[in-house]
Amino acid sequence: MITIYLNKTYQTEVAQIIDSVPRLSELITITTEDALVADLIVDERGIIMPLNWDNNAPPFLMNSPVAFSSETLLGYIFIALGNYAEAQRYFAQYPQLYNEVVSLGCLQTNQRLPVEVADTLDKEDYRSEHNRALLQQYGLWPSLVALADVQQMYQKALASSPDNEHYAFTLKQYATLLLDTDTDQGVEAEKLLQQYLSQDLSEEASYALKSVLISTWMARLSVPYDPKHIDDLKDLLWDTLTYLERQERLAEVGLLLIDASEVANISESYSESLGYVNRALDIFRAQDLPELAGSSLLRKGALLYTWAQNGNPQFYKPAIDTYQEALKVFKRDEAPETFAQIHAHLGVLYAEMSDLQQKKGIWAAVSATSFQEALRFFTKEAHPYEYGLVCNNYANALTKYPTALRIDNYEKALDFYKEALTVRTSAYPYERAITLLNYLEASWFLDNGEDDFNQVRYQDMLNKAQEVKSLVDAPDLLAEAERHLKELFRLEQEAKSEGYA
Repeated sequence: MITIYLNKTYQTEVAQIIDSVPRLSELITITTEDALVADLIVDERGIIMPLNWDNNAPPFLMNSPVAFSSETLLGYIFIALGNYAEAQRYFAQYPQLYNEVVSLGCLQTNQRLPVEVADTLDKEDYRSEHNRALLQQYGLWPSLVALADVQQMYQKALASSPDNEHYAFTLKQYATLLLDTDTDQGVEAEKLLQQYLSQDLSEEASYALKSVLISTWMARLSVPYDPKHIDDLKDLLWDTLTYLERQERLAEVGLLLIDASEVANISESYSESLGYVNRALDIFRAQDLPELAGSSLLRKGALLYTWAQNGNPQFYKPAIDTYQEALKVFKRDEAPETFAQIHAHLGVLYAEMSDLQQKKGIWAAVSATSFQEALRFFTKEAHPYEYGLVCNNYANALTKYPTALRIDNYEKALDFYKEALTVRTSAYPYERAITLLNYLEASWFLDNGEDDFNQVRYQDMLNKAQEVKSLVDAPDLLAEAERHLKELFRLEQEAKSEGYA
């Protein structure tokens, strides 16, 4: 459904044009009272397509206003309905409008723009600069340019924007581009958004910019968390959520609820976090958005796992069930990376399940299968960082598995820790230190065979404990390394007293 605002002068004529297309009137609401709610405006200026802030159509700027005729009206009605192919039919005698709708169709279907269409859009004015930057941003222009050139196009569009609303509309796209580029650009996006939010803007424009600002703030969440930043983020999330709920933009509400869940989780408000993610899941299922529902399941699984690790072991099984449900959405052939990530989580969860002793072997086998599934995708060559993480976690899991008859779990764990260390180099000091400490802990449980003092193992452990102290300054990790060094020193002294070292 769309709403058309009419100057009373056009009421009869517009009604006749709409009635000329069978059943079209069923998709249209006419108002003569409030232009602010309209998807199209028809008045003495012609046909006007207001800026679309609702994220339900590509942010492409159509020519507006255009002269009123039955063809232009029907063409713009079908654009507002999202039927760009039908709109092209009505613009057959309007080459510029026809090419603009072709561009909209390319954005909708993610197809490269034909050269002959691109030539008609290659002009130096606000609308052309915005549209060209948008098509370049999504890689749909016939000849692609460097990122810096796309940024320059957006900057030219901002400089020539006709008013605050159009400036904000372009800024929203530009800030999104910067946010997707890297952390430093995200900081620049945050700065631009905060500066412009002080301008005189419509409610729609203001909250559109606030939504992108939330994304920039979420992107820079990192340990140690800044309490003021968390509080400011909570306030902005709540303010924007309230607005979007009023507007009944439910899909966007769901996405912000996922962000709210993450922030609540950081604040260790686990019950609150679970409430947000369950609300998001209900919305995405009701809106028939399976991939977003799947993403909510991933968030819920991570939350339940965190909750379980913080003294609530009863949540291990619900976390497993949630990830298993997510696997129905993210299948190996369709979403191989997410499929592998889920199995990496399941490997950990199955290993940590507290259950009857007779079931431990079953959980261990399923855990190992999940880790192996994750390593099928996260190879050392293609995904070294993830490979190191999975190897480290698989090794941790091995130390929790029941004692095996034909294999030393601790020996096998050391092999996986060693693999993790091949990619967790000094370039990742914290991650390397964690794996080194895990390696040391497992080393104490190895069988020395007939040797009462294994000099080679002793030196290996000593070297690794000392390396931890050279990598990080985190007090907890340094204390752990010092504990190992003291124990090694004690072991060496005992060995010397007994004539083994």
